[in-house]
Amino acid sequence: MHRPSYYARFLLRDLRAFVEREHLRDGEIPVLLAVSGGIDSTVLAHLFHTAGWPFALAHVNYQLRGAASDGDEAFVRSLAAAYDVPLHATTVDGGRFTSVQTEARTFRYAQFETWRTAQGYAAVATAHHADDAVETAVANFVRGTGISGLRGILPRRDAVIRPLLFARKSTLLAYAERHGLTYRTDASNAETHYTRNRIRHTLLPQLETLNPNFAERNLATQAHLRETEWLSRYATRTLLQQWLVRHEQHWELDVTPLRTHPAARTLLHAWLSPSGFNEDQTSQLARHLRTGSGGRFRSATHTVHVKSGKARLYANPDEKT
Repeated sequence: MHRPSYYARFLLRDLRAFVEREHLRDGEIPVLLAVSGGIDSTVLAHLFHTAGWPFALAHVNYQLRGAASDGDEAFVRSLAAAYDVPLHATTVDGGRFTSVQTEARTFRYAQFETWRTAQGYAAVATAHHADDAVETAVANFVRGTGISGLRGILPRRDAVIRPLLFARKSTLLAYAERHGLTYRTDASNAETHYTRNRIRHTLLPQLETLNPNFAERNLATQAHLRETEWLSRYATRTLLQQWLVRHEQHWELDVTPLRTHPAARTLLHAWLSPSGFNEDQTSQLARHLRTGSGGRFRSATHTVHVKSGKARLYANPDEKT
């Protein structure tokens, strides 16, 4: 059973262990913390400060909540001053975004990466926690996904790290209370017109009526799926390497084994998705191979020509290779 007050006592210890296990720190090179002023990122900043790890703060003010947005920025500035660390902040008119959540996220990560590379930070750290991983997995399941969607959020993706991914939200709340931390509250998080909020406030509580330990069990499932994903990718690479031949102008795949292979669609998707082919196209190609006939399939950048038991992948002539 999850006991927030108990785990809050050992949150710093558990953070150190998680960061070391997942190799999330690069010596003493500072990390750029993405801080909104909410409880999650405020706890993350406090933990880094208490651990004695070098860091700076990053904040984007979208001006979507008027004075409240400016209050968030002022709060983050006060954190930077209290911890005596650099602050990188910018303001953007979030009202101009067509899809606020999607475009704001894209802008935010691009800005963080600009600051990271310009200042030489080791990584950008976000305050995603275990409950975020559960919500993400459920959202992906509802939308439709594969293993990579069901295994939740990774501790590292390129230069973005998530040091709190092991911790439950309730533990962060208990930690903030234990240490007397103040933080900002975004009223929009309680609204249910966003899909993520509907999952958080409506769907997950319903699932917990069926299984009170749903979150913990889902997190355990995610751990299994991460291992399954690794094994799947290893098997995919191994098989494709056996059947692929690199020519000067194209790749050539022996499709004879794929005609009866139970994972033909998955193997074709792994090969062709980097060249712009979507899942529908690779599924269509897998069905096509079973008939043994030839044909051409195009993405925006590449063409697959199937003939005489071979599938040849070319870059389209009007695209740069």
